[in-house]
Amino acid sequence: MSKYFLLIGLLLLIPAIWASDEKPPESIMKESKAVLEQLASLPYRIVYETYENNNWELYSIKADGSDPINLTDTPNVHEMYPHVSPDGSKICFVSDKTSNDITIRCVYYMNVDGSNRTLVAERSRQPCWSPDGKTIAYLHSEYDRLQTNDYATKGIAFYDLASKRHREHPNNEKIHHLYNLCWAKNGRWFVATVHGGMGYSHTNLAIEVDGMHIYDLGIGGCRPDLNPDGKRIAWGETDNIISVADIDFDADVPTVSNIKHPIVDDKHVYHVDWSPDGKYLCYSRGVGGLFQKNGPGTNRGIAELVGVRGIWSLCVTPSSGGGDYTQVTKEGITTKEADWYIPAKLDQPN
Repeated sequence: MSKYFLLIGLLLLIPAIWASDEKPPESIMKESKAVLEQLASLPYRIVYETYENNNWELYSIKADGSDPINLTDTPNVHEMYPHVSPDGSKICFVSDKTSNDITIRCVYYMNVDGSNRTLVAERSRQPCWSPDGKTIAYLHSEYDRLQTNDYATKGIAFYDLASKRHREHPNNEKIHHLYNLCWAKNGRWFVATVHGGMGYSHTNLAIEVDGMHIYDLGIGGCRPDLNPDGKRIAWGETDNIISVADIDFDADVPTVSNIKHPIVDDKHVYHVDWSPDGKYLCYSRGVGGLFQKNGPGTNRGIAELVGVRGIWSLCVTPSSGGGDYTQVTKEGITTKEADWYIPAKLDQPN
């Protein structure tokens, strides 16, 4: 059975491999010291996953890349895919664990300083926060054994931090093969990418949080992220282009308009995230394509997938465009899946 699923996964990845062989667009990106100087004055930090010393860890840096802090510091445990709560006090993330040669992916959360690590759910992936920070939404793994593909998921669940109770999405009979779940500020909608499920080939969807409605946003590509004010969306339109647009969640049907392309690069670019003020985009930039396993906790697969060790650096550019950017993590290692936040004081009860 596992060989069958591996074959299906590789077949689904063929279009992505072909796309990576196509000639990329001419880059508009140029490194700029001015952007670095702007970032140095911002009160924000960026949390991200990195692979060093044979281990996935979660690190935090200032917006300009200074003051790196290892938040997890767990040499024998791998942490990935961090997302910070709206108030800046907590981080949800995933961690893989192996027992009897079976690896499963689990969702956790912790304080933003790395303390009070708490298990949310096993056999689950890609969590995100509700706008009020009281609930974590996460995706169920499709299979008992970990499959590397981001879209090996089936159904959405909710975890209430206060009661520690879980509940299922009302439309879980239909919800299938989502990844990169993101909760809109008005609380009514998720956005996510679907790949080979729910009657879709590959597109980005708006999914009603507490209802049955699902709408195709009509934008190709993957990994959407919403501006903190809930009025703009960014996503990877292709391997080499990150786009931004206006999004209206107050209409009867969520709609996307005014599409622009602030990031066009001859390298692969993924994992885009808005700064808290919406003025900057942080993204991963590096080498795409298939990678073999390369160290403990790593998996064979396309470079941008969670748990695959590609060669990525984090970069920041103004969301208004212009092509100026600065690299905020060092060259030659894996740094990806960034999330901006405003640090909170941990003087409140958990």
